[in-house]
Amino acid sequence: MKLKKKTDYLEKGFDKIKEDYLRLDTSRCRIAEDLIKVERENNDMKTKLTDIQCRAMKYNLIFTGLSEHRDENIEDKLRRFLYHEMKIDQRIEFSNVHRFGRRSENGKRPIVAKFLYFSDLEMVKKAGKHLKGSDYGVNEQFPPEIEQRRRRLYPIMKEERKKEQRRIQYPEFIELIQNYDILCFVETKTDDVDEINIPGYTVKMKNRCKFANVKSGGIILAYKSNLSEHIHPIETDSKYIFWFKIDKKMFHLCQDIIFGIVYIPPENSSYCIGDPFNEIEHELLMFSSDHSYICLLGDFNARTGEDLDFTEVTYDEFSGMFDLNDVSLNTLASSNINISRKSMDEKKNNFGNIFLQLCRANNLFICNGRIGMTKTKANLHVKMSVW
Repeated sequence: MKLKKKTDYLEKGFDKIKEDYLRLDTSRCRIAEDLIKVERENNDMKTKLTDIQCRAMKYNLIFTGLSEHRDENIEDKLRRFLYHEMKIDQRIEFSNVHRFGRRSENGKRPIVAKFLYFSDLEMVKKAGKHLKGSDYGVNEQFPPEIEQRRRRLYPIMKEERKKEQRRIQYPEFIELIQNYDILCFVETKTDDVDEINIPGYTVKMKNRCKFANVKSGGIILAYKSNLSEHIHPIETDSKYIFWFKIDKKMFHLCQDIIFGIVYIPPENSSYCIGDPFNEIEHELLMFSSDHSYICLLGDFNARTGEDLDFTEVTYDEFSGMFDLNDVSLNTLASSNINISRKSMDEKKNNFGNIFLQLCRANNLFICNGRIGMTKTKANLHVKMSVW
């Protein structure tokens, strides 16, 4: 009897220890999950901080090798350097010019210049070719973290270039792109540290951020280099659209054509920050005041079904006065384009409703399902981009 009581007591004690162990193990797992979450949030904060620093340095260039003297006029010295060494004979506007950091072995501290206009900065960067073989240098300014990564990655990039092992050199890819004069890529997952080189093409990038541990979004415009005089990228604030214009002379028109390459992350994505459609509409209206030919293309992640992208007026009181539909729909009829659209994807989402409203409010028409091979459902793909 005593033995049984002791056995029962030990079993209860064992069960309690087991429960305590399971409770502690559960707590340990929760703590581990919390630590992972905190670490992820910490990394996100670091990435955002680095991105903010990069944005603050966007208009900065660092000049090295310029002599340093007491009571010198640094801005005047830099202007003379640009004229004599970099062959720039037009006046550059600076917001601020100063030296920073410790003196190097030759006693010359670098000069950092903040440009007032980004176009001036781009011109100075291109003129850097005149410094080749000299003791001078000009480079973009990056936060220390990115500078360290660039230094680590540079030898790798140099070695890969020697081996000519670029992804861009796949024959299938080269054969595909050479059929086109202008290429538009979205969701490129690039940042400003990346370098994209396509033989025979000029490449311009618009990235979600200057540097990111986890890359997302991204838009690339590439066009044949012999068209550089006729195609001009346009810099704007929104990260969701990359604008460029094509010279009116190429199409014998009275105005230039404005294109906007769009990439909007899915509506439930953590990368979809703010109101992307409002940003795009704001910039669209800005261009619409001076341009009649505007085209948006890319991936809006908007599912519109076959709903109307124009406002249909059926009120009898308007009869005989004017036809509101004709104001916009005649454009389609005169171009022999169907008024109705076809789509294999009959579902809609919130972005789709917002996009349709954007079209109705700004007299835009969706091309998918109306022109070319997309006229019939047989030639449509559920995942086709909306433009």
